[in-house]
Amino acid sequence: MLISRLTGRGGGLAVSGLIAEVIAPDIYQHVGSTLKPDLVFVTGTNGKTSTTNLISEILAAKGAKVVSNHSGANIARGISGAYISSLFGSAFGGGARAGVFEVDEAVVPQLATAMRPSVQVFLNLSRDQLDRYGEIDRILDNWVKSITKARPGEEQALVVNADDPRLFPLVEGGNQSEVDVITFGLEEQPSFWKDFDYATDREFCVCGTIVEYRERFSGHLGDWFCSSCGRHRTRPDVTGRILESSQAGTTVEVSVRPVSEMRVFYVPQLGEYPAYNLLAAAAAAFKLDINLDVVEGSVNQAKAKFGRQEQFHYDDKVIRIWLAKNPRGLDEIFKALIVKEAKRQHLLFVLNSDVQDGKDVSWIYDANFESLRGRYRSLAVSGFRASDLSLRATVAGLENIETCDDIGGAMRASLDAMDGGEYLEIIASYTAMLEIRSIVAKLTDTAPFWK
Repeated sequence: MLISRLTGRGGGLAVSGLIAEVIAPDIYQHVGSTLKPDLVFVTGTNGKTSTTNLISEILAAKGAKVVSNHSGANIARGISGAYISSLFGSAFGGGARAGVFEVDEAVVPQLATAMRPSVQVFLNLSRDQLDRYGEIDRILDNWVKSITKARPGEEQALVVNADDPRLFPLVEGGNQSEVDVITFGLEEQPSFWKDFDYATDREFCVCGTIVEYRERFSGHLGDWFCSSCGRHRTRPDVTGRILESSQAGTTVEVSVRPVSEMRVFYVPQLGEYPAYNLLAAAAAAFKLDINLDVVEGSVNQAKAKFGRQEQFHYDDKVIRIWLAKNPRGLDEIFKALIVKEAKRQHLLFVLNSDVQDGKDVSWIYDANFESLRGRYRSLAVSGFRASDLSLRATVAGLENIETCDDIGGAMRASLDAMDGGEYLEIIASYTAMLEIRSIVAKLTDTAPFWK
């Protein structure tokens, strides 16, 4: 763990988790039983880390001692490593215990079977690192097969995004297994994003018919229905309406229908996905018997973390880091950026192709780079695959593209081109984000995330 932190490659959770697996093969059953009844899993293609951090803040505000892999180490060993790390910290200093874990899509069935979480949150499902995961149908099938009836005296619930037609089999599977299902979703898409152009696949219902939409909210998310078998988006238990998205953050009206509660929240992140993350957290809190007053206090104090729209101040300039690892997530970043003042933003794209990023970077052609035309003051690309980014930006008709393979050099050049009060928006793949965050921490005299 110490070596990983000193080299800037991570928090070392997976390493300690690997050792724990060797010493104690039943480590996951032990962690699960220790942290119940408030044991929450969060999974999905996009939004896992942010939602996990929100739910952790909510449970902490309730008074729980929360164990969480808040840095995003979401494979099995990262989760057991987070538990072991907590033994040397304050998580077990007395009081109720709770666990909130971000879980990689591929290991959900394994960990759900071993740990038996009280609540599983399913955010969304879209193509991501096909060279690693394969097609999303395989992931969904494994998720559904992992749903089992609760054991006597065991609490079990699914929190599912009702706007995602790909997740509807989870709703049906939960109902068939007599597991509580809580759904969340948006009321409508804000007018300022209605013209955004997504590159989306056709969605098919489980009956084989093409899914239709009364309204699309975000890519393949929306008010969907099947005209053949009658399946349709269920009315969400927790609903949201985005009132405003500005350069500083997003204002969302949240309603919990079963208890007729409504609050207006401010989230210090831009775009539609932060609203979905908030709704998922509110739905999980409802299932954990936490009211919106506690949720409101936690969310209003929450800050963006670990490369998920984190902001840093350098002199009188602002650096913001965005993690991008698939076309849907990148499109959501673009949507957030186009509502900002174009004359004040400088863009730096950084793309690597390590195993954690995904070896195949062709996915950048499925994201709407074209939406950025005329919406920046400067544009630079960097990383191992800088040339791929440069070509993609050129194909999109973007102009004045600066290419620099060295990430630190590209960042310094972008900062030099900025005036006071302007933003440098850094959009990076996972390993690039780790390097960038290390550079920015030194540049701004900020502690590394691991400390």
